[in-house]
Amino acid sequence: MIGKIWMVGLLGCGMAMGQSAARPAAAQSSASAKAQTAAAKAPVVAGATKPMEFEVVSIRPSAPGSPWGGVQIMPDGYRAWGIGLWVSVQNAYIPTEIYSSDRIQGMQPWMTQDKYDILAKVAPADVAEWQRQSHTRQKVMMQAMLQTMLAERCKLVVHREMKDASVLYLELGKGGPKFKESKVDEPPRPSRFPGGGATDMEGGSMHFYQAPMTLLASMLTNRNLDGPEIQDRTGLTGRYDFAVEWGAWTGGMAAEEDSSDPGPTLNSAVTALGLKLVPAKGQVETLVIEHIEKPSEN
Repeated sequence: MIGKIWMVGLLGCGMAMGQSAARPAAAQSSASAKAQTAAAKAPVVAGATKPMEFEVVSIRPSAPGSPWGGVQIMPDGYRAWGIGLWVSVQNAYIPTEIYSSDRIQGMQPWMTQDKYDILAKVAPADVAEWQRQSHTRQKVMMQAMLQTMLAERCKLVVHREMKDASVLYLELGKGGPKFKESKVDEPPRPSRFPGGGATDMEGGSMHFYQAPMTLLASMLTNRNLDGPEIQDRTGLTGRYDFAVEWGAWTGGMAAEEDSSDPGPTLNSAVTALGLKLVPAKGQVETLVIEHIEKPSEN
């Protein structure tokens, strides 16, 4: 799946990001120092024989008036074009099956307002190894390399924290699940998700194969647009095959009682699987930007 364009969910991620308060000069200096220290030692991915980093990186402002672009894993590296730097920060630190504007705090306005073209390539001697990796393994490598790139070129310093938020728990409905576990004798399907599982759109349905419930919860969260995060509380720990009516529903459960909407809703989609959504107060992991600067000149 090398070279496949990532659908980074621009329509699903609200572009209004919170601006962090100005930090004192001493804190800025400390953050820059920490970023330089982080940049001096590239992250090492489990199983790798050397630090993972791009050999050549070009970050340039997009041409004025350029349309919104996208992100791509290439046969020899990473490319982002016509898009805000926040997308590359998200790809570097947040699981790639989840796209939510609420996952990043401390965004600077220029991170969404200014578009950049990024071209990052691995060393020629490493191209063969890069191409041999599975898509999932390649994403893990890429995340470590993006983290190094952002620390070096943008002096990025981040940390993670949990925050209280409204969520939807995905739970078992009355009568239990209306789908079965995947057959144990079936060979594993190629997966682009860190937790495994595969998906495929057929008509108006999203088909899941050998999928954990966590993948369903993540995909529902993406489809839920600006609605709350959906978290798996089914207690189902196996791998399953099933289909979800995807149709035209988006943005939570507001259309549930709208008779003018003939398509499936978020509630009806999960109810058909023998599951239900329960509003709750929970916690979500958030990436907090402590310090970031506009990309340094090439």
